Amino acid sequence: MKAFFIKLTVFSLAFVCIYMLCVHILSKDYVDIYYKKFTQEAGGLVIGISKASKGINPNIIENELKHLDFDTPIVNFALNVSNSKYGDIYFEAIKKKVNFSSKNQLFIVSVSPASFAAKINAEPEDIIEMDKKFTIVGKVDQVKAKPNYNYVIETYDQPLYNAFHPYEKDPRFTIHDNGWLEIKLDYSKSDSIVKNDILFWKSILLKHFKNEVKTQEVSEYRIKSFVEMIQFLKQNGSVFIITMPEDKEFIDSEKIFWPNFEPQMDSIAAKLNIPYINYWYLSGKLKTYDGLHLESESAKEFTHILSKDIKGYLED
Repeated sequence: MKAFFIKLTVFSLAFVCIYMLCVHILSKDYVDIYYKKFTQEAGGLVIGISKASKGINPNIIENELKHLDFDTPIVNFALNVSNSKYGDIYFEAIKKKVNFSSKNQLFIVSVSPASFAAKINAEPEDIIEMDKKFTIVGKVDQVKAKPNYNYVIETYDQPLYNAFHPYEKDPRFTIHDNGWLEIKLDYSKSDSIVKNDILFWKSILLKHFKNEVKTQEVSEYRIKSFVEMIQFLKQNGSVFIITMPEDKEFIDSEKIFWPNFEPQMDSIAAKLNIPYINYWYLSGKLKTYDGLHLESESAKEFTHILSKDIKGYLED
């Protein structure tokens, strides 16, 4: 019996060592498209869901607004609609992420009807519990560690042997150190193929959106938590609420889901005395890869526009 326990102990220790070695190797390379958002302390943040994650490059903002001496780095801490809707769980992750030792942070807060959605008739405590159990910001306690073992252990859902033989990554997706998720269209194809790809992904996304909203409603709890977050951030720097540009079909669908979305965002911003900039007017003027998310060059162009507008507000 003693020999059995010795063998079991040795086997268990070997297993733990191999497991932690895999975690360590993974944490130093590619984990997933969100990992680098959780590997540094931030001086300022881009906040929101996937439209902001893919559409705003913090490096451009830092360069364009250098003379305003905002704390850096500005990190794109937007994830996606499954992982960073507004609520107490995302708010707590934001508090952990930023170094609040000074009062010169910049916070770009992207809003979308989907950011405030929840299951129909869901109670606040149920929403909080779901966010805690099933979102990255709920599972991961360490939001600024490098390497971030906590992130790998809590979220990695691929085989651990990828540490030694990484699986093929999608070359169109690049997660930058500053958290910007860059999407490059495959221009090696003909223009017609690229256009057909965009139309296909757009149709799939629209269908998914229309099916999803049948079970969703605008959550008063998420709105309340959002307002509390803005009030907190405002104490520590400059806050800008924005609505990202997207194709008209999605704007129309979102207006059906939340008809008074724009006036309500206007009202919240006015009460808090902060700017709200609605970029829906850029619909059709910037290129998306699926109707909803900006591709690489348009994301850079949009970030320049956003930086110029922020500069205009702050220098007036």
